[in-house]
Amino acid sequence: MYRFLETINVKDGEFLNLKYHQDRVEKVFRRFYAKIPPLVLADVLTLPTSTHSVNYKCRVIYSKSIELVEFTEYIPKPVRSLKIVNDDSIDYSFKFADRRSLEVLLSKKGNCDDVLIIKNGLVTDTSYSNILFYDGRHWLTPDTPLLKGTCRQRLLDNHTIREQRVSFSDLTGFSHFMLINAMLGFDENKAVEISGIDALLT
Repeated sequence: MYRFLETINVKDGEFLNLKYHQDRVEKVFRRFYAKIPPLVLADVLTLPTSTHSVNYKCRVIYSKSIELVEFTEYIPKPVRSLKIVNDDSIDYSFKFADRRSLEVLLSKKGNCDDVLIIKNGLVTDTSYSNILFYDGRHWLTPDTPLLKGTCRQRLLDNHTIREQRVSFSDLTGFSHFMLINAMLGFDENKAVEISGIDALLT
C-alpha cells in the first residue's frame, strides 16, 4: 500500500497555505482511494502550544488515514551549488513517503549541496524542491516538474512566476536560480548565480 507525505510550514502558530496541501491530498484520494472521502487536514491537525514562537515543519504521513504527524523545528540549510544528474525513468508525480529513488540521485551530489534532476533532456526539480530561474525579467519554473509543489502552484496562481519548458541547454540563458517548497518561500534575496550549477562552471 502506498504511503504519502505532506510537509506543512508552521509559522507564528499557524499552518501556512493549508488549502494547497488539502488540494494535493484530495488529488491523492481521487487517484488511489476514490471510494473513500478524503482526509480533511484542518480537522485532523492540532498545533502544539510550542509552535507559537518558532518556525516548525509539520510532517504528515498518511494513506487512507493519518499514520504519523510530527513537528520539528525548521532550520533552513543554504543551497549554493547543484550537481546535474540524469534519470529518464524517475516518477514522483505524487508526494510518496517512499523517497528512495530521489535519495539514490542525491547520493550522486558529490561536493555540491543538492542535485538538479534532468529527465529526457528537460529540467525537473532538485531532490526536495522545485526550482525557479531568472531570465533578467521574469522568474520561470520548468513545466516538467517531478512534483507540482504547493509553493510552486501558489506562485503560479498569483502570477509571481511563469511556467515554461526548460531544457538543459537553456540553463546558460539564465542569471540566477532559486529553490522553493512549502518551507522555502519566494525570496529574491536568496537567489543563487546560475554558475552554482556545476555543469555550467566551465
